[in-house]
Formats: sequence, C-alpha cells, structure tokens
Amino acid sequence: MPHVTLKEITEQWPVIQAEVREKFELLDLTYSTWIAPLRPFSLKEKTFVISFPNDSDNEDSASFITLHLTKKYSVCFQIVLEELFHDSFEIVFTIAPENRDHVLFKKQPEEKDLLSSYSTTKLNPRYTFDEFVVGKNNQYAHAAAISVADKPGMEFNPLLIYGGPGLGKTHLMNSIASYIKNNYPEKNVIYMTSEDFTNQIVTTLQKRNQDSINYHRNLYRDVDALLIDDIQFIIGKESTEDFFFHAFNYLYENKKQIVLSSDRPPKDYANLEERLRSRFTSGLTVGISFPDYETRMAILERKEATSGYSVDNEILRYIANHIKSNIRDLEGALNKIHFYSRLHPNTTITPEIAKSVLIDYINPDEDTLTPEQIVNAVADHFGIRPQDITSKKQNRDVVYPRQITIYLLRLLLGDLTLQKIGEFVGGKDHTTISYSYERISKMISSDESVRSTVELLKKKLKN
Repeated sequence: MPHVTLKEITEQWPVIQAEVREKFELLDLTYSTWIAPLRPFSLKEKTFVISFPNDSDNEDSASFITLHLTKKYSVCFQIVLEELFHDSFEIVFTIAPENRDHVLFKKQPEEKDLLSSYSTTKLNPRYTFDEFVVGKNNQYAHAAAISVADKPGMEFNPLLIYGGPGLGKTHLMNSIASYIKNNYPEKNVIYMTSEDFTNQIVTTLQKRNQDSINYHRNLYRDVDALLIDDIQFIIGKESTEDFFFHAFNYLYENKKQIVLSSDRPPKDYANLEERLRSRFTSGLTVGISFPDYETRMAILERKEATSGYSVDNEILRYIANHIKSNIRDLEGALNKIHFYSRLHPNTTITPEIAKSVLIDYINPDEDTLTPEQIVNAVADHFGIRPQDITSKKQNRDVVYPRQITIYLLRLLLGDLTLQKIGEFVGGKDHTTISYSYERISKMISSDESVRSTVELLKKKLKN
C-alpha cells in the first residue's frame, strides 16, 4: 500500500483532532489549550512532526511545551493515525513561531474571566461534608478539612491532604470549597486541578511580553481560598513551579487559605524543589489511607441509600470483604451488582453470583486468603516463627511483627471480629487489637519504612 502523504493528513486534520478529543475524553480547556492549536508540520518516511504555535522567545517555555505534548499526547495521535490510515507513525512535536496564520484557533478568554470560571464550574455538587463517610482511615483529614473550611486562612495553612487514588481527597477538596462559598459568599474561592493551573501558564507563556507574565503572577491577588488538586503534576515543570511559587507566597503572606492534594507526602518527592517542599509542609499535612472493613461497609450503605439501590446485606459484606483498594472500586462494584439485578429481576444474587459478576473487581483467588497465610507471610518477612506471633511472647522482636499481623488481619479479612483476631494472636483482648491496628495505621502515614513493609506484604499475599 502507498505511503500516507502530508497532504492527506492535513486534509483529515480536523477529523484527527476531533478523534483525539473524543477517544481520550479531553476536557474543553485541555483541548483548546493543547490540541486545537496543533498543525501538521512535516512527514518524512514515518516520522510525523506536529507544530505548536508559540510567539515567545523563552527557551524554557518551548522546552516545557514540547515535553508536555510528547508525554501526554504522542501516543494519542499514534493511535488515532494508525486507526485512520492503517499505518504506524513516530510522533514528534516542534514549535513554529513563524507560523502566524497557524493560529486559527479561538482567542483565549481574558485571564480574570478564565480564573473566575473555576470558582463555579469545577465543583461537584455531590461532594460535600454531609456525603463524606468518616472512618479511621480519614478522620484526621476530615477534621482538618472542616477546620480549614470554617476558618479559612486562620489555621492549618497550607493544608495538604495526601493519599492514593480513589480514597476521597477530591471529595474533601470540593467539600471545603463548597462550604466556604456557601458560608462566606463574599470570599473568592478557586478550585482547580494542577492540569488547569498548568494550562493557564501555557496560555500566558504563548504571549509575547513580560507584562502578560507579570499580570498572571498577580492574578491570584483577589483570591481568598485557592484549592489545587493533584499538585504533584506540577513537579519538574520549571515554569509552572515558578508561577505557583509566586502565587503561594502572596496568598500565604496575606493569610489567604491554600489547600493542596497529592498522591504522597512532600518528603517522598525526590524532584520537588526545596523552596516548595518547605512551603508544602509549613502548615498541616494529613494522609488518607485505605478504608477498613467498617468504613467500607458504611460507604456501601451510604451509596445504597443515596442511589435507591436494594442490595442484600450479605452481598454488601461480600463486596466490603473483597474490595479494599479504594472507594471508587467499592462504588463501581455496587453499581455493577445493581445493574445485574435490573437485568435479572427474578434472580437472587448470591455470593457466588456476585463473585462472577465482579470478576473485573475481585481476584478469583482472593477467597483462599486465610489468617494462617497472613501470619506465615509476616513471620517469613521478619525471620521469626509463625508460632511466635500467635504466642503470648512480649519481647520487642515479636510485638512489632504481631502488630503488623493484626493490622493485615483487620484490613484484609474484614469479616474477622476483634475478638477472633485476639484469640488468633495469643488471646489478646479487643482493646489490645484496636491499639495495635491504630498504631500501625498512624505509622503508615508517618513512617516510610512501615508503609513499605505493609505494601510489600500485601503484594506477597495478593500473589
């Protein structure tokens, strides 16, 4: 088959852009900032060069733009082009400042209009404090969020909430923003993702004069509370970090509230500038860990009530026992069970049916996990005997592995009561079991070695 020509790609360019937008579900602002300005530039053999307009002479700006485009969108274009032309391409991005007629996309809104749009359009109305299920895994983050929302800028500034995906960070961020807006209507509250923030910087850097850059640095002077989700994505982007640094300093010095979320604590980011690391940790840093069994059940019961579902408690317990990763998976599994029951209204859903329906969520072999396996895995990791963990020994070399065992039994086998766990590890009472679980939970949030140990053991047990 003959090779695709640049002319053929150019003729299909609007279709290609539309396909990238639809297939990868790009937000309007993301599309208008990154995809709409792109134009075919050259095609040599199978190397397809796509150009991005930039009138700035700033080399850092050009480098940042091409690196961002390559990381985020090269694969997107490869997939769409291959589907359209039945041929594979290497995608390369370049800057084309001389292409003035290249700028055929819509004029960007004025910065203040763009900024103000985040105060109203980005909040999820379902994410409020009333709808947030509080458990042992998130109670400190929840309490800090309420304090910040009630007295913005007065304490815990900045507040940084960290944790893995789907654990409730975005819910808390939205709750804070909504609470401040509803209770302090005179305050200007801005909630955005780090991608939104980065897109603003790119728009500013495309302009040709220093005045525009200075204007953007002063853009946040009217903001009373700034909330940025997934702040880790600005790390390593020099221009974005610099703009954020100036915005942070102004807001902090003027006692305006700053709330950030991240997938891990600041100390764990090797490439984070020290000037930002010190600012991130200057207020309060709180973590959200995996929900325990009781919290998972509460989440499922809340979802069932608010969605109008009717699912047998036995199935709720089955889901809570087997899905421990995050809230999204819990709610997704419940949605799937409800959908199945609608398709089969005359079928009683049993745990066996639930296991089949939820094969995308639950490891088929997970049912085989036993307390003995957990004890053996912990004993093997620490180089002690399994009977030491289940004995009444209180020496230091045994107590810590036993507490790790208790934590994993509680986390991974949620149907075990505190009493059963106590009986299994040497006849301990429920107070000792609760203390051990809480101690390891707190250490996971503050001690990297403990967190690594627990994650390693979870992976071993899963495999």
